[in-house]
Parts: sequence; structure tokens; C-alpha cells
Amino acid sequence: MSDTKIEQPLIWNLPVSARMGSETGLRDENQDRSAAFSSPFGMVYIVADGMGGHRGGAEAARIAVEGFQRCLLAIPATAPFPDAISFAASETHKELVALGNSGDPNFSGMGSTVVIALIRQVGEGFELIAAHMGDSRLYLHRAGQLTLLTRDHTQVQWLVDANEIDEEMARSHPDASVLTRALGHGGNAVIDVSEPIPLGDSDGILLCSDGLSGFVGSHEIDQTIKRFPEAAQCVCELIQLALHRGSNDNVTVQFLRVGNQPEAILPMPSPARKTLPEAPVLAAAPVYYPHPGGSGNRRPMFAGVAIGLVLVAGGVLAFRDKLFPAHADDIAAVSMERNIGDLRADASGMIADAKRGENLVDKALSASIGAQRGWTNRMRGEKLRELKAQFHDLYRTAGEILQTTTFENKLSARRNKPAGKTRDSTDAALEAAIEKSRENLNGKKKELAAAMARLEKLTLAASPAEAQSPPRKPRP
Repeated sequence: MSDTKIEQPLIWNLPVSARMGSETGLRDENQDRSAAFSSPFGMVYIVADGMGGHRGGAEAARIAVEGFQRCLLAIPATAPFPDAISFAASETHKELVALGNSGDPNFSGMGSTVVIALIRQVGEGFELIAAHMGDSRLYLHRAGQLTLLTRDHTQVQWLVDANEIDEEMARSHPDASVLTRALGHGGNAVIDVSEPIPLGDSDGILLCSDGLSGFVGSHEIDQTIKRFPEAAQCVCELIQLALHRGSNDNVTVQFLRVGNQPEAILPMPSPARKTLPEAPVLAAAPVYYPHPGGSGNRRPMFAGVAIGLVLVAGGVLAFRDKLFPAHADDIAAVSMERNIGDLRADASGMIADAKRGENLVDKALSASIGAQRGWTNRMRGEKLRELKAQFHDLYRTAGEILQTTTFENKLSARRNKPAGKTRDSTDAALEAAIEKSRENLNGKKKELAAAMARLEKLTLAASPAEAQSPPRKPRP
């Protein structure tokens, strides 16, 4: 297992002790990557889990980490962090899509999850902002309680949201690794960004790939953090626990301890573990710590302040003008642009999901032809047809929301108005219209999750002769 101490730069007096570790496990190579660096927004911690072919997964994770680092170092601190992280996601997504469509079979289907923790100083205190795409996770451990701050972008999460299955069932579900959102896949990159969360003394922050969370439940993670509060030992114990629980994936963990370390709770003698090596003290941020598969060696891609300064200078020239056009001082416009983009991206995703639901129903109905004898099968067929009509209605509604180009036209016309009461009135009306469409879409997304859960139950209730495997894009 590779283990790295994350040194906080002297220019950023952050009371956080942090460690990261990664284990190749049963895989041939490690396709996870992680990093920690100081940005204009604060300290950034990131974990990426790549997918796609023999070379594609590792390369996708590397591009993801490197892309976010490059963008966040280049964007000025005056930018709202949600806008900055959304821009970084979009740029990285485009790079992965271009390489995945390049015709090189090594990179076909490549993509990556990403989970990010930003810790920044606000007055005399500190706060956390979480961002993610995919099923890599971020937890907050506070006062002996573990809280998941991210929501998996997977098909199985729909069933969890509909209360059809619990966490333990979700981990063993055959579709547990089928993603609904990832960098490099889909038309747009929509990254979830949390509201700021104030941090207190002794808080713990855990970032991990699904090599941990897909095999170890929240209760065991919570107990391990309580028993091993020191960051380095906690990372080692969590990785070894995942391997002991049968993880067949790469396992990558970052653990951060804010302020003072709490006393261990219910200490227990642990089974024999690999000896945790003494980690070297590495250079100040920006530093990039990849975890190449199985070698145990670290090859810093950006090692040291000198190369970091080159990145900052080049990145500013390349990205600042692109992210911040002439109207960038208009914070309201920038915020509305982002909200409209998120709305359109979510509507596009819902269209694809509703269409997929229709196709699954058609397959289930086709499989039932010739087996429609008996009251049970007839009733099942009726329910499937009702579901198909529901999926079609959801598809149509999402399409109507997607065609809200009037938002963009109104925003464009609004910029031509001078600042003052007229613009403020236009802003209020436009924001209200965007919010109404968002509420409508969120309601329809809940209906879609419930419909997918019903379809899952009907499919599982089918006889072995009728059962059909849904189309899937499993992560290798």
C-alpha cells in the first residue's frame, strides 16, 4: 500500500492533519488517483476512480485529477467556487470525451468519477465544501457520528431513494457499479456542489473510492474512525478492512483531521497488518500524488513550487478569459448561467433515463410473449404497459423543460439593460422562472426513481424464462 503524508503549505496555516493511501488490491493495475494542493480558494483534496479498458481507466483518473488541479490553480479567488468547480468539471469532461472518441481502442469508453473536498478559512473559522460526480464518496465524522455528504450517481441509488433496498442490499446489487453520471460520459458535465459546512475541532473528513464504500458499510467505517482517530493509522486500517471484506477493486482513501485528535473510542487489538511505512515530507502545494498500480513508487507529476508557479502562470492565461468574459463582474448573470446550464443538463439526463426505462419495458413485454397465461402474467403485462406510458410522459415533460431556451434569450436581453431597478426586476422574474422549472424537474425525477423501482420489482418477479438482463455499462 502506498501511503503519503499531506503537508500543508506554510503560507496556508490550516489546522488539518491529512493522509492518503491507495491499494491496487486484486486488480492488475491501480486506476485510482488522488491529490492534495493549495488553491486560490483554499486547500483542495481530490480522489478520482477511472474506468475504461486496459489503459483508459488509469489515464482517465490522471486527466481528471490533473484537469481539476490545473483549472482551480488558474481561476482567481474572486470567482464563486461553485462556478469555478463547474468550469473545471466541464473542461476535464471535454478532454476525456475527445480522447475517448479519438479512435484509439485503449481509450474507448474511458471516464472517471471524482470527489473533492475544499477546506477554506472564513473569518476565524473554517468550512468545508464537497463536490462530486459518480460513486466516489465524502463523509464527515463529527462527535462520534458519520454522515455521508455525497449521493451516488448510480442506478442502484434510485432504488435506495425509493426505499426499495437498503445500503447493505445496494452494495451487493448486480447494478451497483453502473453509473448514471461520470466525467467523460454523457453530453454535459454536471457536478454536485454542496453548501458550505462550518468545521469544528476534531472533525474528520473521509474521501474514498468505491473500493472502500462498495464493500464496507457505514457502521464499520464509523467504528474504525473511532478506534483509530490518527489520520495515518485510520487510512491504513480502512484500506485493510476493505481488502478483508473482499474488495476486488482498487481502494483509495484520504482522511483529514481538523484541529485536535480525539481520544480513541472502544480500542480493540487489530489483526496483523502490513507495517505502515514512515512517509516522507513532500514539497509544499501544488503537489500531485498519483498511485501507480502495484509499484509502490510515487512519481509526482507536479513536484515543487517552481513547477506549480509555471502552472499558475500558464493556467491564468489559458483559462481566465474563457471563464470570465466581459460581463464577469455581473455575479447575478454568472450564477443564472450556471443554474440554466445545470437545469438543461439534468433535463437531458432525465430524457436519457426515461427513454432507457421505456426500452426496458419493451424488452420485458417482448419476453412475456407466449407466456401470458394466467391471471398473474396478465396483470404483470398491464402494469408494464402502465409503466411504459409513465416513462413516455416523463420523457415528454423533460423534453419540454429542455427546450427552455427562452431563459437564455431573456438572460442575453437582460445584459443590455443598465444596472438598476429594471434589471433587478428582470433578475427576480427570471430567477423565479428558473426555480419553478427546477422544482418541476425535481418532482419528475422522483417519479422517475419510483417508476424505475417498480420496474425493478416487476423484472425480479418474472419467471426465470422471462427474466431479461437490463442493458448495462459495468465498470471494469
